[in-house]
Amino acid sequence: MLIQSAITRILSGSRDLCLSDPGTTPEKRHQTKRGGGDSSPSSPASHASRMSGSSPLSSAMVTPPSFSSSSFSEMGCSDIGRCQDGREIRFSFLANKGFQINRPSGFVLVGARSPQLGATTLLAVVDRSYLPDEEGRASQGFVGDCVGCGRRFRFFTEFSHHINLKLATQPKKQKHLKYYIETTSNGELIRGKPLGWKVLPETRRRSRASSFLDILPGSPSVFGQHLNVPCLQISLPTQLPQSTVYSSFGLPPPSKKICWEGLDPGEIPSPAIVPEPIKHSTPTDIALPIIMVCQKDIPVLSTTCKMLPVCLLLQGTFAHDGGLERPTVYNMQSPHLPTLLAIHYFASLLPDTPIRREDADAFIDSAARELTSGLAADMALRGDPYSQSQISSLARLVSSCSNGKLEVTFCSNLTEGIDAAYNNIKAKKLADDTRIPVFTFVIQNEKFWQPEFVVIVSGPGHLCSLVWSVGDELAEDDDLSDEEEEMEEEIDVVQESRKDIKATCSSPLSVSFGNADELLLMLKQFRSGLGGKFQSPFKCAHQVMKEENIVSLKPELSVIVDTIILCSLRNVTAEQIQVGEQLFSTFRAIGNKSSNLDLSQFSKINVVFITAPFYSSYVQTVERVLHSELLQALSIENTPDFATVEQYVFKGDSDQSDKFEAFLDKAEQLKNTLFIVVHDDAHIQGSDGTGQEWVNNKRVLAAQNILVVQVTATPYCLQSIASMIPVDVPLKNEVYWNPIPEQYCGLEFYKNSRDDVSQSPLIRADATFDRMVVKKMISDQQSKPVSCRVNILTRHYSAAMVCVCSVNFAESFTTTETMQVVHELIETPLKNPSGHGVMVVLRISSEKLGRLAHERISLVRDSLGLTYRFAVILDTGRDSYDIDDYFLWRLRHCQEGRTDGWKPCRPEHLANLPCLVIRTGAIRAGDTFPCSMRYYDMRAFYTVTQSRTILEQEIGNLYGYSAPMEALFIRPRCLVPSQVLPYFEDSDLPGRSMNMIPHLNCKWLQRQRTLLKPSSTPSEQSRYYREFLLSLSDMEALDTTGTTRSHPRRILLSGPKQIGKTGAVFQFLGLVQQFLKQQQEVQVLSVRDPRDTSEEAVSEFRTWPTYTSIKSQSATTEQTDFSGVTRGDIVNVQFTQLTAHSSYHFCDTCNNYRTGSGQRNAFVYKIQNEELMFFIPDDYLSKFYISVDSQGYLQSLILSDTTEDGSINSPIFTPSRGRHDIALLNLQHTLEGVSHTHVVVVTRTDMDLYITKWTNHIIMVLPESADNKGFGVYCHWIKRFAEQNYRHEQSRKLERPMWPFVAIMEDNCATWTMTKCSQDTPSVRSEKGVSLYQVLCHIEKTPDVTKYAAIYTSHWGINFKHSTCFDREFTSSLQLVNVELTKGIDYNQERYMNDGLEFYKLINFTGLTTCRFNIFQVQLRFLKSGGENFVLPEKVLPLSVYNPSTNSIGV
Repeated sequence: MLIQSAITRILSGSRDLCLSDPGTTPEKRHQTKRGGGDSSPSSPASHASRMSGSSPLSSAMVTPPSFSSSSFSEMGCSDIGRCQDGREIRFSFLANKGFQINRPSGFVLVGARSPQLGATTLLAVVDRSYLPDEEGRASQGFVGDCVGCGRRFRFFTEFSHHINLKLATQPKKQKHLKYYIETTSNGELIRGKPLGWKVLPETRRRSRASSFLDILPGSPSVFGQHLNVPCLQISLPTQLPQSTVYSSFGLPPPSKKICWEGLDPGEIPSPAIVPEPIKHSTPTDIALPIIMVCQKDIPVLSTTCKMLPVCLLLQGTFAHDGGLERPTVYNMQSPHLPTLLAIHYFASLLPDTPIRREDADAFIDSAARELTSGLAADMALRGDPYSQSQISSLARLVSSCSNGKLEVTFCSNLTEGIDAAYNNIKAKKLADDTRIPVFTFVIQNEKFWQPEFVVIVSGPGHLCSLVWSVGDELAEDDDLSDEEEEMEEEIDVVQESRKDIKATCSSPLSVSFGNADELLLMLKQFRSGLGGKFQSPFKCAHQVMKEENIVSLKPELSVIVDTIILCSLRNVTAEQIQVGEQLFSTFRAIGNKSSNLDLSQFSKINVVFITAPFYSSYVQTVERVLHSELLQALSIENTPDFATVEQYVFKGDSDQSDKFEAFLDKAEQLKNTLFIVVHDDAHIQGSDGTGQEWVNNKRVLAAQNILVVQVTATPYCLQSIASMIPVDVPLKNEVYWNPIPEQYCGLEFYKNSRDDVSQSPLIRADATFDRMVVKKMISDQQSKPVSCRVNILTRHYSAAMVCVCSVNFAESFTTTETMQVVHELIETPLKNPSGHGVMVVLRISSEKLGRLAHERISLVRDSLGLTYRFAVILDTGRDSYDIDDYFLWRLRHCQEGRTDGWKPCRPEHLANLPCLVIRTGAIRAGDTFPCSMRYYDMRAFYTVTQSRTILEQEIGNLYGYSAPMEALFIRPRCLVPSQVLPYFEDSDLPGRSMNMIPHLNCKWLQRQRTLLKPSSTPSEQSRYYREFLLSLSDMEALDTTGTTRSHPRRILLSGPKQIGKTGAVFQFLGLVQQFLKQQQEVQVLSVRDPRDTSEEAVSEFRTWPTYTSIKSQSATTEQTDFSGVTRGDIVNVQFTQLTAHSSYHFCDTCNNYRTGSGQRNAFVYKIQNEELMFFIPDDYLSKFYISVDSQGYLQSLILSDTTEDGSINSPIFTPSRGRHDIALLNLQHTLEGVSHTHVVVVTRTDMDLYITKWTNHIIMVLPESADNKGFGVYCHWIKRFAEQNYRHEQSRKLERPMWPFVAIMEDNCATWTMTKCSQDTPSVRSEKGVSLYQVLCHIEKTPDVTKYAAIYTSHWGINFKHSTCFDREFTSSLQLVNVELTKGIDYNQERYMNDGLEFYKLINFTGLTTCRFNIFQVQLRFLKSGGENFVLPEKVLPLSVYNPSTNSIGV
């Protein structure tokens, strides 16, 4: 409540307010009204505790969990990070775990470190009297407690041994106790101010005796011992001053050792000498301050200040309206409030705390919620409570309490104010004044309603952290001027002019190591020592070889196939199938509403792919489509080649806009084709790619036959408030792929690797490299940060290559991390005769700087005789790789199917090739990396923290599945800038990255918002972004239309990188193809009746049979196997408008028929001692008679009178088993929408499935006794119900004649045809499609129809001919049974098949008459599951379509 209290007191006229600040001394803090407590010197803990209302460190100690391990011996635990009692004492472990550490009065928390612990910091509780005061003085001795076990120690030597500091020298508290540990308001531990030990003058010996060859005279270095090169006795000339060697690198002489962290046991070399770490003792070390823009507009700078760097890291953060025209907490209260909040934010920053946008957002949101709770209502009534004088008073009050850390300047013109503030800082530097403020606020507060301000940062610690962001904002431009290119070369050779650089470039190594003659001479001696030969490319009989021998030497062939390729193209994983089905379900949900997507109109599918605007991702997509045979499976192309597939893949840049327009023209012409646009890497927007513009094209949005599927690993910019992806509850158009952690190595896997003390972390920072960059930036005001990083990184790799080749001096000019990378790159090919090696990726944003790095590293490699050991490749993403002819030959030789004209274009093409790939571009996406990639070096790529999208895209290149043989699979390692490491060290890692700005093309909609929690699911994140995020492209859409809009035919698939999303999309496309095929074609049986051998067609065509003629015909009563009637071939028949459908059919015509408008009602129908269950929807209750007197029991199904006409009189019963999804139970189209009664008959085991799938159908459930019986039990109970129902209806209607027929129809009757003969030529017949309604109406109008005991229809066959239009034969597909005439004749419920045939025989045996209408043929759909399972097709004909209208088969 500190901010609220300050504002309240100023409003009330109080003048006794004093704000505590990290810079306030203990004595001053005790004098304040809120002072006191046991806070450490200059500690913000007391300030944080007062804000929360209590001191977090004053609670009782909660002991961290103990550790039991085999390493815990009688002498105690020796593990790093634990005390000898086995308790956790690591700062990284305890910082966010919620442990409350006991701290006695007068004791403070400090952090202890030693070189042997690397980056690990240990916690300790130390008596404050033995720590330095403000002047660096401290009492001799030591008293401290272990935070793990609580033991107290009186000697630092004993204490250092207990906490396992692993010291190799005399323990000293001044050397190993580094800084205070503070506690935030929410109880988290953070690093505080360094302990101000007084540094005494000391003479240190500086020697190069620790170099590898000095330790092992006459032998190669530890890193070069496996190179098998001749031992070269090379040393620096004695007359070469040591300062000259280091000045050639632009670095100071070395003075201390570093810890070689991360190397496996046995690979740790002797300590290398590195430059002195940078110390910011005085402000004059930093040449230029930095201007931070915190509001919307960039200020106009005077000529004097134009050279000052401008940082846009916090631009818009402290703007009054948040940069948008939407009400926020600011414009509801006061326009001055953002300025006050900015002052408080910068005043609260610790010296070593980096400035982050997400931290500033969190600070503002917390303050806004605090103010809203107390002052919002009051300010709303009183208006703006601040005057200009009050604002000045508040600002100066905070400044006076900051102990000189923050200075506030008011001016009438911002440009003049910046100029005056800069001149003041510059004058203090020239006068060697140590009272230079860390932050200078320049506030213009006279002419404008809202004050404008900027912050001038001059503090050394904050300048070092901001120098990265400044460089990335202003120097990441590929279009360097001629002067800038000259500057890049001048950075490498500081002592030489541009003319001298050109003169010395004739020597290959001069570009990397300067122009020192002695140094060049030494390197030439190394090259001459090889005698014109080269080091062997891989394991072979010779160590050095002539060039002609190397070229003729072939590596052993082995299968060079990347695991990721096999996973995504050849083998389909269960997760890919599952995600593909989720996409298909979303597609079906869109098609439920024909106004969104009318699926019934499409007969074919077509697909196009939009890739990222990079040639590598374009080729990757083309190859995946080609190798997966997707176009063949979708019936788009027969035998496509690479050029053919390119017609369906668009690279997302403006060069292919005409190609996309041609696609739109094609889509407008082919209305019956569904075009699916797969937009890969859909997060790329704006100038980075035109794919987003294409899918948002007005023609795409208006086209009713185009479906857009957007695929990305970082979907955040697509989930803004004006997202084109429709969202309902639930988010039906978004599909998320959450991988299985045990199978996929993603973000959590790499984060956990930093907590695993048993192995070196997979993500590491290189502090030595960062210090070198800062030192260079300080010493050279002209150099740009991005150029400085790239050039120093290039030097490090060059020096590491020289060092691995046993040149002993070079180890001082590189770092441990670089040495390890280069060592594995050079050594791995020597371990196998196939030449397999590792891939190392250097990430550089500028293409021109990448080309410089490529040229220099290649020159060093060639000069060391490593030309054929590994390839140096420049990957710009614009074209195929420019690779050396030798390595190109090796790739063509070792990889199957590579022709002479083939060149590698993407990272997977380089699988197992030893190579160093320099990957350029500010944004790169879409590429999949091979398993041979071992290192991903981002030390020179500092834009990684600019947005969540960039961070996850770059780190995501490391992700992938675990290999089947886990022991042989090594996850790639990543070297990151130090500012990236907190995202992987903090326990709230997901929360920290989630609250970054999601995309550089986005803005937060308002400041007052709840931050995302670490446990937020993808759907929760989507809802959050849709509420608070606005992308610039969406803003343009809002400006033109005025309202938000969405595209209903759009699906978003998001999932981690390299997880197999492309394969899942392929699965989805296959399901859509099958669905459309099922909609338009049906597999039916072409029947051949073995009993009908007539070769002649019917000679006489009649419409109805004559009862007397039919009765005179003989019926087949002998025991004949009639199962052959259903045996035949399978052919594909086109769907018609009169076809019966399964549950997969959706259209507006039958939507209400399928879903209904009411609820389902359950009734019981009794037949003797058995009970039938009926589930009847509200729409069909009128078709039943329900007696109230019988307590809701179903009495009867209402039958029509024989005199009624114009409708279907026969109720239709359809038995179905195990086919709830594929049974053809949708009769709406084939009955032409006419009112009818359709009852689906199922057993109790299938009841739930059918009730769920067919919500608006009448379901009749058989008794439990029918569950384990044959298929005849269905007809048995249908017949018994029909007979009893007939009697009830007759008694209810007073013996009026009732319609006696019920129709029993199988659940695979798809389509009906009718045969007609020409009157002129009766032998010529034709077929036409008819509906089931027409068939039933025609049969029911038959003369003397009630005299027939049963009526059947014929089966359909391609060449099936009947000799008569009517006969007395039997078929089972559709049976109209006369329940009045067949009273007492029953179906055999024990029959598993041919139950209808047995019933037919009983009818004819009793003398009753049956009739089969051969003029009607039913086409039976071939269903692979359920039913009687008696259909056994002999063969499947080639894929063809039968057209009933032409009586022909078309291929």
